[in-house]
Formats: sequence, C-alpha cells, structure tokens
Amino acid sequence: MSASFIFHVESYNGTDITKNSYPRTEALAFPYRQYDCVLAKCLGVNGYRNKKGIWKPFQNKGRGPGEHSEEILKAIMRHPGVRFDRWSLKKMTEIDNLHYKGVLAARICYLRRMYRERVSNARFLVSESSGDNFSIYWPKERTWVIVTPELIK
Repeated sequence: MSASFIFHVESYNGTDITKNSYPRTEALAFPYRQYDCVLAKCLGVNGYRNKKGIWKPFQNKGRGPGEHSEEILKAIMRHPGVRFDRWSLKKMTEIDNLHYKGVLAARICYLRRMYRERVSNARFLVSESSGDNFSIYWPKERTWVIVTPELIK
C-alpha cells in the first residue's frame, strides 16, 4: 500500500487568507506563480516573483530556507503588516535562541539573501531597528502561498 497525502494550501491575496485542502493533482494545478512568494517545497515550488514579475527560485548558496528560518518566514507571512520582535517570534515559533540579541537579525539577513534583497530595497522582509530593538514584518501588499503536506493513513 502506497502512502497518500493531502496538501493544505494557505494563500494570501493581499487582503484575505484562504485555507483549502487538495489531493496532489489538484494541489499541483494551483496557480502558484501568480503569487509573490510560495513556500511549497513538498510540491517542488519554492520561490518568489521579483520586481519585474519574473519567477525566481529561492537561492542562498544553493539552498532555500532552513527549518528555523522557514518557521520565522511563515510566522510573519501569516500576519501581514504586523511587526514582530525577537520575543514575539520566539513565542510563535518556539525557536529557543531567538531571544538572544542579533539572532533574529542574522536569520533575516539569511532570508534576505534568498530574496536577493537588501535592507534599503526590501520588498518582502521589512525591518526596523532602533538601539537593541529589531522588528520585522511582511508587507500587506505582498501575496503568498504556504503548502503543508499531511500523510493520510
């Protein structure tokens, strides 16, 4: 008996978050590249649209987001326009070392390289820093899709 999956597809169109579940064939037919950012590694679609609207796979020395960086990214994506500091992200993601000064900034720097962006031209990961306070948010106008597979027994 082969394993079967259902794919939970969360999408944000710039105003509303929608959640649906699909079998593999329907999940593969979803219009991912119409969105600004897609985290669907389980379906082989992991990337973003650049300023010119051209689809780009995530790239940072040949890798996409690591487990912790992806959890941070998902947390801020799911709350567009909401600013998060290291303490609030630590609670949401349960990543133990986020409370240390500089850890969140370092992870965001890694993620920015995936998007090929800098602080001065940030389209996806907008940050603010003053003194010891560093916060990050996902812009409300940037659309996204997150796909999570679930094994069906």
